[in-house]
Amino acid sequence: MSYETAKQMAQSEDLQERRRVAADVLTVPEILYFLTDDADASVRRRVAENRSTPRQADLKLTADKDEAVRLALASKIAALVPSLPAGALDKVQELTLEVLRALAHDSAVKVREILAEALHSVQTVPVDIITTLARDVEIRVAEPVLKNSPLLSDEDLLAIIKSGPIAGALAAIAKRAVLSETVSENIASREDEEAIAALLANGGAQIREDVLDQLCARAEAQPRWHEPLVNRPRLPLAAIKRLAQFVATQLLEVLKAQPAIAEDTAGEIAELVRARIVRDDPVDDPAAQVKELATQGKLDESAITHALESGQRRFVIAALAELAKTDPATVTRIMTAHSAKGMTALAWKAGLSMRLALQLQTRLAGITPQQALYPKAGSGYPLSDEDLTWQLEFFGISV
Repeated sequence: MSYETAKQMAQSEDLQERRRVAADVLTVPEILYFLTDDADASVRRRVAENRSTPRQADLKLTADKDEAVRLALASKIAALVPSLPAGALDKVQELTLEVLRALAHDSAVKVREILAEALHSVQTVPVDIITTLARDVEIRVAEPVLKNSPLLSDEDLLAIIKSGPIAGALAAIAKRAVLSETVSENIASREDEEAIAALLANGGAQIREDVLDQLCARAEAQPRWHEPLVNRPRLPLAAIKRLAQFVATQLLEVLKAQPAIAEDTAGEIAELVRARIVRDDPVDDPAAQVKELATQGKLDESAITHALESGQRRFVIAALAELAKTDPATVTRIMTAHSAKGMTALAWKAGLSMRLALQLQTRLAGITPQQALYPKAGSGYPLSDEDLTWQLEFFGISV
């Protein structure tokens, strides 16, 4: 359309005409800038979306009162950043980054989230924009950048760790593809169970032997650390000795596969592991004992409680499988998934009390007290029958 036609449409009383000219990539920049003051937010949003809109107009729209306008602008600008050169920038490119900086401080979380998702792996964006997003007060904004951005140096990460960051920030850093020993040590020194669990599960995290040994010393009271610890590649002998004292029986089998055990010519650790298995579960054939007790009508809550308290994990697994009419492999799968709802549903299916269900969560499945489900009104199940049934079906148990 001609300049005069576009100008008339931009000043028209007809909203559809103004929307049309605002969305047209052939509309001249002067008219698009004029439309940033339109009374209707839908017109301004189309200006924000228009790739022909001049950056001066985009910069003005960063202060628009309508969040949808700023969301549209953020999506457009974030998509342009990967194509920016790494070196010197022209005026338009400089203005693009100015728009980006303004949006990184936007009052709307969704606007900042759009930027973080779009920029978390980009290397041509200025570091100050990335650090702004990494220090955001909302974890859904900070997490993608903390977890992925190649622009965050060890110094940046250490400064964030030491600043007392928001909940979830340390865990996000702990999940980075590569972590230096220094950053790992700083995460390990914090009282953040989730972050340390993520650190231990991260094969790309370099952890010094002394730091790993310290974590092993703290791990007995942290069941969620046990599995990632025993799966760490090439655990040192000292760490294996510590873990062999307290990890669950099924994890001892994983521990036995550690290279250090094969290299231990004295067989000290292998013997320690063997002794633990015998001590924790002395019954040679728990399935047969469970069947016998079931036949005698003695496979009840008392028998399971006694076995749980005495560490007879294989017996408890076999008993739950018998009472819930499933197989030990399924019980083990629920247990190793550390699913509070799954373990609770299994106890419900087995006809056990919610009080025992709580013990099964913490003692058998290694679920922390903070994450466990507790009895309702003292003794009742906290989930509805429908929710419990759904949990069972999720794990393949028919009701």
